[in-house]
Amino acid sequence: MSAEKIISEFKKYLLTNSADNSGKVHSYINAINKLNHILKEKTQLLNHNENLWLINNHQRLMQIYQIIKEEQKKENGGFFARTQTPSYWQYRYYSSAIKTFASFLIIDEYEKPILKLSEKIQDGVEFAQQWEKQNLIKSPFLFDDNVDIESKENQEKWGYIKLRENQNIFRKIILRNYQNQCCLSGLPLVETLQACHISSWQDDKKNRLNPENGLCLTATYHIAFDRNLIALDDDYRLILSPTLKEYYTNEAFKFYFKNFENQKIQMPIKFLPSKILLEKHRDKLKK
Repeated sequence: MSAEKIISEFKKYLLTNSADNSGKVHSYINAINKLNHILKEKTQLLNHNENLWLINNHQRLMQIYQIIKEEQKKENGGFFARTQTPSYWQYRYYSSAIKTFASFLIIDEYEKPILKLSEKIQDGVEFAQQWEKQNLIKSPFLFDDNVDIESKENQEKWGYIKLRENQNIFRKIILRNYQNQCCLSGLPLVETLQACHISSWQDDKKNRLNPENGLCLTATYHIAFDRNLIALDDDYRLILSPTLKEYYTNEAFKFYFKNFENQKIQMPIKFLPSKILLEKHRDKLKK
C-alpha cells in the first residue's frame, strides 16, 4: 500500500475515533510528516530512502516511539531543538501521533481480514465463528504508557478494548450490508446510522458478532427497537407496540412511526435478519 493510501486510511480512522476531529487529524498527520524529515536529518532512526508511513513493524515503531518520548522530555527538545514548530515536541504531539498511528496499524491488521471474510461467507453464524478466531495483537500501544498489560486490571481493560473494536467492526459490516441506509426510513446519513442488535449484545453472547443479528437503524428507531416499542414480523414488516396507540393523533409520531407501520424494511445485500431472533424479540413487544 502506498504512503498516500495509508495517510488516507489513517485520516478516516482519526475522524471516526477523535472527538476533536479537524484539529487532531491535521496535527497528527503533520507531526508524522515532520518526523519523517527530522528522523532522517538528525538521527539514524530512519534511512534516507525510508518512509515513516510505510513502517508497519510494531517493535520498530515502539523503539522510535520510546526515543521520541525521551527526546521530548529534554529541556531543549533534544534532536527536536531548532526544528520548526517547537510546540510539536513541547506538547508531545510527536509521540502522541506515533502511538496513535501504531494503534491504527494494529487495529487495521485485525479489521481488514474480518471485513474480507464478511464478503466471502454467506452464513452469519459461520462468519461469526470465523471472526472469533481472528487475533487482535495485544500491544502496549493500545494501553496507557508504563502499565503492566498482564495485570488483572489491564486484562479487564484488554477485554474492553477488544469488545469496542468488535463493536466498531460490527457497525461497519451492518452499514455496508444495508448500503448505508436506515432500513426503516431509508435515511442515508451515515453519521446518524447505528448497528442495532436484534438479540442484545449484553444477553446473547453467541450472536454478538452474527450479522444476521443486526439491523441498520437511526438512533430513534434503534432506541424504540431496544425498548420493545417496535418489532418486525416474519415478512420483515414493522409492528408497533399497542402501548403507542395514545400517540396516533400526534403529527410527529405519524411521520416517524405510524407511516411505516406494516411497511417492509429495505432488505440487506446478504445476512438477512434471523427470523428466529426476530420472533424472540417480537415476544417482548410491549402489549
